[in-house]
Amino acid sequence: MTWTIVHKDDLGMGAEMGYPEKIARLGYHIKLEPNNETPLLEIAKEIVEETKTPVNAITVFFWKEGQKVGREVAYASIDWAPFGKWESADTANAGDYTNHEYNILWEGK
Repeated sequence: MTWTIVHKDDLGMGAEMGYPEKIARLGYHIKLEPNNETPLLEIAKEIVEETKTPVNAITVFFWKEGQKVGREVAYASIDWAPFGKWESADTANAGDYTNHEYNILWEGK
């Protein structure tokens, strides 16, 4: 494997933010090895498939060797959410993936 999950965040929102039910959102931070040749979308799909907890949305941040995770802009980011939009996480029940799509938000060079 030429990548590693270095951190997982619970980015959920609940009653304290005015939502009647918890909006289950997860964020993964992936460190890419210098020799990584795996397409980022393929990595994101693998992470989503391995997530067993019902969620509303998942975001995956990718970090290249030498980057400081969480302290600078990530190399790339991919969301998996209703209609591919992180902000639409509250439009579906956790575990209902009928309208979920992947959305590559940015990919650096």
